[in-house]
Amino acid sequence: MSLSEQGKTRAALVLPGGPLHALFTAIQNEWSPDFKDGISRLDVSENDLMGKEMATILKSFAAEANHNWLTYQGSATPSCSIKLLESLATLINNRFRPRQVITPDQLVGGAGCSLLLEGLTRIICDDGDIILTPAPIWPIFHTIVANANVSLSVVSSYDATATTFGEQAEVISSLLDWSEATKTRWTTRVQQLRSSGKKPRAVLLSNPQNPLGRCYSRSFILGILDFCQENDLFLISDEVFALSHHHYETINGYKSTRGRNGMYPACAYKLGVSHGLYAQAG
Repeated sequence: MSLSEQGKTRAALVLPGGPLHALFTAIQNEWSPDFKDGISRLDVSENDLMGKEMATILKSFAAEANHNWLTYQGSATPSCSIKLLESLATLINNRFRPRQVITPDQLVGGAGCSLLLEGLTRIICDDGDIILTPAPIWPIFHTIVANANVSLSVVSSYDATATTFGEQAEVISSLLDWSEATKTRWTTRVQQLRSSGKKPRAVLLSNPQNPLGRCYSRSFILGILDFCQENDLFLISDEVFALSHHHYETINGYKSTRGRNGMYPACAYKLGVSHGLYAQAG
């Protein structure tokens, strides 16, 4: 038996002599307090800040007499138990205080936010539809929606003329706010897609924003909700980092789309939220 042609191509990249061999060898030697010459990776969105707390929680489960939550028994879906959905509803209501109380029957669980985003894309989009998303983006969004035969259209608000660090910092900050110029860019993109025979179906947000690591402002959240309502678009909000954001006085407080539903009764049913406890939980 031999590898497929695709497998052979990939293997040739990482085997000795391949262009990526040195990289994959180097990243195996990660930095640690005892090995300060190791590599400190900034290309992965995970950390160990909550490691001890999560270990304590997991150890506490060992004392439970009933472990049905580990099986398919009492499952609302093949990958999620009713007990888990009840706990998640309690977390959302207590932590984010939505205008309308969330109930377990309004939630769907799955094996990671990537899988949930793909499933949501399949439910609301047909083959060939378009999902819009603001730049910059997490590149895997392209892969996720492509699995559902849907394309991603990236709406850029970046000013390419910014050259100094200060100018670029201002541009990055402006990406998180909503303005008339922002609305014009989004409206123009929708019009261009429709005039070319393509069907924009939804807007996909990552909030807190990945890769910027900052929260969208209240003005942006309200602006994008208005925009989706006016253009008959679904809003998908990927909030996997919602509880990973540490608040400081100089950082915009986290604004979840869940807390905005009561202000937009006409579009509330078109809001999908993908949420995880922190990056490692997916």
